[in-house]
Amino acid sequence: MINKLYLKTALKNEEPESSEKHTIETDNDSSKNTNNDNSEYRVLICFDFCTYHISHKVPYEFGATESGSKNEGVYGTKTMVEGYIKSPRILKDMLDNLLDQNHFALKALFEKNTLPVINENIDFELSTTRVLDIGCGPGSWVMDMATEYSHTQFVGIDKLPLFPQDIRPANVTFKEADVLAGLPFEDNSFDLIQMRLFLVTFNRTQYIESLNEIHRLLKPGGFIQLVEPQLMDQGDDFIKEYTSKLKIIMEYNDYDSEVSDHLSILLDKTRFITKEILRKGVPLESHPLSKEFQYIVQSSVVSCKPFLMELHGLQTDEEFDEMKTRYMESRKKTESVFTMAVGQKPF
Repeated sequence: MINKLYLKTALKNEEPESSEKHTIETDNDSSKNTNNDNSEYRVLICFDFCTYHISHKVPYEFGATESGSKNEGVYGTKTMVEGYIKSPRILKDMLDNLLDQNHFALKALFEKNTLPVINENIDFELSTTRVLDIGCGPGSWVMDMATEYSHTQFVGIDKLPLFPQDIRPANVTFKEADVLAGLPFEDNSFDLIQMRLFLVTFNRTQYIESLNEIHRLLKPGGFIQLVEPQLMDQGDDFIKEYTSKLKIIMEYNDYDSEVSDHLSILLDKTRFITKEILRKGVPLESHPLSKEFQYIVQSSVVSCKPFLMELHGLQTDEEFDEMKTRYMESRKKTESVFTMAVGQKPF
C-alpha cells in the first residue's frame, strides 16, 4: 500500500561531485523550474513497502480552484532527505532495511515466496532451473529462495547496486541492469521471473515494455509472478487527501494508480495466460502482522519528512511529529492490500 511519493526534485541531469554533496540544496529561482521544463529530476519514492530511488519529473502542483485553475506549484532542487540521507551509504542502508522488512512481511502475508501454481509446475530441485528477480533491491527474495532451493540458479538484477557484493549463496548471481534497456540474457532462458512493487516505478508504457522483455526471457511454459499494492482509497479525510495528491502526481507521469486491479489485463496484453491471482489485506490494527506493517508505514513517513513538512506547511520537528502521529492514528484504521498474480508464457 503506497504511503507517499517523494523526495524532492534534484540535480538536473548531473551527479554530485562527491558524497559530501549529497545534502539538501534548494533553488527557488523560478526561471530554472517551470512547467515548460522537460528535464528529468531525481526523486525518492517512499511507500509502505518499498523505498526506491529513480528518475522522472514530478509536478508539485496539487489540486485546483473551483474555477479550474491550478494552485501555484512548489519547485526546488533537493538531492536527498535532509537529516536522514546524507550519503549514498546511508541511502543504501535505509533502502536495505525497508526492502528487507518488505520481503519478510509479504512472505508472511502470502505464507510463501511464490503462489501454489508455480510450485506445482516448476521443479526447483533441478540444477537447470533458472529464476530471475527484477528490481531485487538488497536481494532478500532471491537469497531466501536460494537458501530454500539450493539446486536452482537464481539471478537478481537492479538499477542500483543495493545487493550484496561478496557474501551470498553459491547459487545466486547479482547484476546491475535495467530491464527497460534490455537485459543481458538469452531468449527463453528462465523458468520463473518475478517483478514486484513497481507501481510508482514504471509508468503505463514502461510496465508493458518490462512485461514484453520478461516474455522474451522466459522459456515456453515459464512463469511470471507480479506483486503490487492497492492504493489506499478508504479512510478518513486525512488519508483520502494523501491518496488524492499521490494520484495527481501519478497521472501527471502516466502511472496507473490501480495497477493491482489490472494485472490480468496487463498479462493478457503481453501474451501471457493468467494462471492465478490472490489478493490479501492486513488490517493495520487487528492482524497478527499489524505491528510489522505499521513499522514499515511509519518508516516511510519519516523518510519523507522534508516533503511532508513543505506539503503541510510545517515549520518545526514538533509539528511534524504531531502530523506523523495523526497520520498513523488514521492509517491504523485502514488496511494494506496486495495482489499477487501469476502468468504463464504459452508453449
